[in-house]
Amino acid sequence: MMLAKPNTGDIPCIVQMIDDAREVMRQMGIDQWQGGASHPGRKDIENDIVNGNCYVVRDDDGVVGYAVLDFETDPVYDGFKGKWLATEKKYGTIRRIVTCGRAKRHGVATRMVNAFQMFCAQDGVKSLRLYTHIDNRPMCGLAEKLGFKNVGTVYLSDGAARVMYEKKLPPL
Repeated sequence: MMLAKPNTGDIPCIVQMIDDAREVMRQMGIDQWQGGASHPGRKDIENDIVNGNCYVVRDDDGVVGYAVLDFETDPVYDGFKGKWLATEKKYGTIRRIVTCGRAKRHGVATRMVNAFQMFCAQDGVKSLRLYTHIDNRPMCGLAEKLGFKNVGTVYLSDGAARVMYEKKLPPL
């Protein structure tokens, strides 16, 4: 498996992975990504590719994982209730992490998060964050397994609460 930048030809596969994850979450009773096919959707993926802040994992059969590593300030954090582990202004945020069905439980998401931790550390970024629905046990479990700490709650523009995770990164 290899981590790489996606190209526009990967968009249909990425959108399908997101749609599949959306359906799994719906079946689990999780309202994350349930606002229709608009978010995250094709336009979000196209913007991620243009912005150069997204990655795919490829195996011999194609794309098996997708995620965004963003260094922009997130307005969702304005309503943060909790306590950050790191106080530095520059941090990384993982978004839209998703794997395809045949790659579930094969370490694809772990591989992406570990690579993102290394990218951050190489750039002197001392904190990596992600947020997810409190009932998204697979994502919460991944975050906790990889040493992220639950530091509080953020609220989306529609008022929906999300559990906030952060990991303080050691210097290289």
